[in-house]
Amino acid sequence: MSNDSEVAIVLSSVNKNMAFKIIRMSLNLLINDYMFGFRSYGGVFQLLFEDNKFFGESPIDSEISSASLIDLSTIRYIESQYKGFSINGSIRLSGLDSLVDLDIIFLPVFDVDDKSCVVFRIEEDVYWRLWDENDILNEDLKETLLTLVIELGANNLVDAFHARLLVDLSDIQCFDGVALRESLLQPAKLQDLAKGAGLNHGFITGIKTSLLSLNEIGDIWKVCDKFETTNGFAILDDLVEQI
Repeated sequence: MSNDSEVAIVLSSVNKNMAFKIIRMSLNLLINDYMFGFRSYGGVFQLLFEDNKFFGESPIDSEISSASLIDLSTIRYIESQYKGFSINGSIRLSGLDSLVDLDIIFLPVFDVDDKSCVVFRIEEDVYWRLWDENDILNEDLKETLLTLVIELGANNLVDAFHARLLVDLSDIQCFDGVALRESLLQPAKLQDLAKGAGLNHGFITGIKTSLLSLNEIGDIWKVCDKFETTNGFAILDDLVEQI
């Protein structure tokens, strides 16, 4: 994958066993609904760290020849051998002729025991294709991308998520639902975000309504689209406004 500016769906931090279940659930969804597969270039990759800072990825020499072979025991084994890992493949999205690269990432939180976050990394091209050469918005593709983000992010095992543009995995801020709630109620200043301080809410954000209601969000984020999912996530859709 190119690291110019990809889409990252970052789920709130959970313990390792929860993360393993999320990865397995997400694999089922992506394989069944989006034809996720390794094809000729995907596979399982080790995340490389130095002083707990991400700096690259390396393919794992394993006998996992298909994404469908990855079950919970396989995920646990991979994690036991490496600090972090990525399951790299591609999907098919309605309205696009070409495949879309998508990676499922297990990212450890080094400063908190037994905490990790699951990240979905999507190639940048799908984001910028929302507009054609005449700057006309592709409404169908926008809805497809929004649906994909919510299906992956609004997992019942987490209490929050956000989708944002990503240059590098080292830029990811792991967070919990309380931290995201505070970032929505008291947005960080742009100069603080530029210094790496504060949490940005992302262009699509979801949080359990038990933590923050739609009414509370609406009082601050009046311009964005807002709605609630059937499983109790309040969604803030700022996709078009932020591009």
